[in-house]
Amino acid sequence: NQPNAIYSIDSGTLGSGFFSTSNTYKLVVKNSDSGKEATATTTLITDIGTFVHPSQVSLAPFSFILAGNPYYKFDIQWSSGANARIYQPIVRFNYIDSFASHNDTLYIDWKFPIQTTQGLSGGETMDLQFKGEDYLQFIGNQLQHNSALVARRALKTDILLVAGSDDLNT
Repeated sequence: NQPNAIYSIDSGTLGSGFFSTSNTYKLVVKNSDSGKEATATTTLITDIGTFVHPSQVSLAPFSFILAGNPYYKFDIQWSSGANARIYQPIVRFNYIDSFASHNDTLYIDWKFPIQTTQGLSGGETMDLQFKGEDYLQFIGNQLQHNSALVARRALKTDILLVAGSDDLNT
């Protein structure tokens, strides 16, 4: 018995024809102790989405602040995937806290409100804008002082998209 299990498949399996985005899938979860079952049906999201801007999200560093303009608005745009109804953008700040005896690799998530697509066919342009100054202010408010800390070093920023099908649009 596993108390919790998470199952996932890689994108190569999706593209292999093993699963079809035009099918509906039924999940059955059975509690082996009580015998009770819970079921759900859903379609698969073809692609979570494709970043339109910044186009260099996964390729090169980018800046949230332009020199001389702390009010610069950072713009994230993506194209929705088929069967995706909801998106929650997350900007993740990754950093290392160094102590005398060890290092901790940590992150802070800045979660934005859920956005809803108009349809399920995909290809819709979705957008999120925020000021670079607000991002830096958020990080500053989240970081905690620790007197045992020897050093703190920024690593990178990730832009994440969490997508859900129509079933999750409640």
